[in-house]
Amino acid sequence: MLNRLLYEFYKSPNNGRQIASLGDGRRVLLVHSEIAGPATLRLMVARHQTPQSIADFDDAGVLAGRDSIVPDGGPWGFGGSMVVAGNAIHAAWTGPHGIEHARATWVGKRLHWDPARHIFEGDYWLGDLFLVGKQLALSWHRTDDRQNESVGVVWLKETRWQVQQLQRVGHDLCETVRPATHLLCAGVVFTRFVRGLAMSV
Repeated sequence: MLNRLLYEFYKSPNNGRQIASLGDGRRVLLVHSEIAGPATLRLMVARHQTPQSIADFDDAGVLAGRDSIVPDGGPWGFGGSMVVAGNAIHAAWTGPHGIEHARATWVGKRLHWDPARHIFEGDYWLGDLFLVGKQLALSWHRTDDRQNESVGVVWLKETRWQVQQLQRVGHDLCETVRPATHLLCAGVVFTRFVRGLAMSV
C-alpha cells in the first residue's frame, strides 16, 4: 500500500496548525527542530503585534524534548499542532507512545503548563488540533494492520475526550470529495496528509 510506505518514509512533523494569535494580538509559534522524524517541539511568543522575523520572538520553552517545561512532555514529538482558546494554549503531538495533549494558562506574564496527558496510546498519529466554535477537537489516524486503517475525531468535553471514528477500510462513514485528497465526514471536510488528517477551513 503506497500510503503506508509514505507514512513510514516521511513521518512528517508538519501537518497541523503551528501558529496562533493571543488575545492581545501577539503571535505564538510551535517550532519543530527537524523537518522530518522525531523533533524537539518549542514554543515561541512574539514580543509585539507585528513581528517581522523569528528574531522578534522570545523562546518560551521546550514542550516535547530535553528540558521540557511541560511535565511528562516526553523525549520528542511528531506533527505538533497548537490552538489558543481564551486564556489557554493547547498543544498536541504524536509522542513515542501515542497522541499527547498539554494545556497552559497565563499566570501573570508566564505560562503555567499542566502535565501532558495521553489522549490515545498505541499506533495513533495526530492529524490536526482545532476549534469548532469554542470546542476543542483533534483528528487522528491509526494503522490497525497492514491492510486496515482508521481515522476519526475526538472532542474535549469538560475534562474528558470523546471519540468518534469516521472511517475504517471496509466500513466507511466518510465520502471522498474533490479533490480526491479530501474527505467529507459528518459535514466537516478533512484534508488527507501524511500521517493524518487536518480539518479544512
